[in-house]
Amino acid sequence: MAEGMFSGNLGFFTSGRNDMLVKLSSKNQVTVPRKILAQMPDTQYLEVEWKDGAIVMKPVSVVGTNLDQIRDKIRRLGLNENSVSEAIKWARLK
Repeated sequence: MAEGMFSGNLGFFTSGRNDMLVKLSSKNQVTVPRKILAQMPDTQYLEVEWKDGAIVMKPVSVVGTNLDQIRDKIRRLGLNENSVSEAIKWARLK
């Protein structure tokens, strides 16, 4: 059996290294081992990508947004759905 492969008969896994095994749940979820989470305190979000045959997860920060504050500022500035188009036209005339 190739390194890092499951055996169809036994459900046995080995990678030949000290890797940790996680199971994909019926809802496509995995639980990240505590030893890994301990190395990235205060992380709530992970960027996930498929790279060279492996799933890569990287911690990211997400900045919160208060949409009510943004909407209030748009109203105070007198902006509407045509404002961007008007600004582009104005900039192209310059």
